[in-house]
Order: sequence, then C-alpha cells, then structure tokens
Amino acid sequence: MILLMIVIGGALGAISRYYLGLLFDSIQILNVSFGTFFVNIIGCFCIGICMALIDTKSNLSLLIVTGFLGSFTTMSALSSQTIELMITEKYLIGIIYSVGTVISCVIATFIAYNIFKT
Repeated sequence: MILLMIVIGGALGAISRYYLGLLFDSIQILNVSFGTFFVNIIGCFCIGICMALIDTKSNLSLLIVTGFLGSFTTMSALSSQTIELMITEKYLIGIIYSVGTVISCVIATFIAYNIFKT
C-alpha cells in the first residue's frame, strides 16, 4: 500500500510538473524560461502547507509529499538549466537563477508553514 501511494502521487506530480512547466515556460526574462523556477516555488509552498497540516508518517503524506510533490518539484531540471546557462556563457544569470530558486523555495516553504500551522 505504501509503494502504491508513492507511485500514484509520483505519476500525478510528474505529469503536473510537465504541463505546468510548459505553461510557465512562456514567461521569459533574458531568454531564460522560468517554468521550473515557478513549479519549484509552488511545490515548495505546498510542501510547507503539508508540513503544517499533515502527519509526516501518514499515508496521505506519502501520497502528497513524497509522491506528488517529490516528483513535482525537481532539482535535476534546475541543475540542467543552470548548466545550460553556463554552457552558453550566461554565468551570472545561471548563478542568479540557481541561487534565487533555492532561496525562493525555502522562503515559500517557510511562509506556507507559518501561515497554515495550527
């Protein structure tokens, strides 16, 4: 049952990340797509909500946090996009993008947790 919860959540999270990423990729600043950036912030905000409201050892947490949000947010896409910026010699943009993503995600999780904690 545990693995099924993670698999279902993971599949739905990956599909959601793909389509939401496509939607947000239309937002470009300095020829950089921001799909992964926005998806990660949304996902981290949602993780903060879950941290505040759901027992971390529950099946619901496995479905939503480990499965759905674990596959919805993505460090691998962030890493590959940062490397692509470096390869094209957009070093400063790459650094700002990667550091900005990490900081924004931690802030989003913190804000959501504090808004929704009981």
